[in-house]
Amino acid sequence: MTCLQKQISYMTPMVGTEGMPLRLTCKAEYDMKQCGRIDAFWCHHTLKECPKLIDPGKYLTIVNEMFMEDHSVRHRRVVTDFIQLTPADRGVYQCHAVCEMGGHTAMGHYINITVKGTCPLHFSVHCYYWHACLFLFFFLFSPLFLSW
Repeated sequence: MTCLQKQISYMTPMVGTEGMPLRLTCKAEYDMKQCGRIDAFWCHHTLKECPKLIDPGKYLTIVNEMFMEDHSVRHRRVVTDFIQLTPADRGVYQCHAVCEMGGHTAMGHYINITVKGTCPLHFSVHCYYWHACLFLFFFLFSPLFLSW
């Protein structure tokens, strides 16, 4: 396996909901003898570049690595969580891995993330006493309450 043959695989995330978390997972397999260490990361494609997802207020990234039997082949797993999705998070994302030695690069498939709006607030009232329900009904539908 050469550096150019690094394999990258990941799970395709589902459509996210605004205000909720979303997880991107990527696995890079590489030969340390030929590649040295690697920098593996998720990025968000813009018109001209693909900046890394590194803002600690927006993303939580966990990286772990496992040695294989011969200790030269490694599997690096990169998990990046969006803490709370926003409409600005819509777009195309990709996992990248770059070799320390030689700068060879491997990239995963494009992932197009869409963000659904939040559901409207629903509330339900469970009344165990009829007079409490009657009071609540008049309070909620009174002109004073509706003008708030």
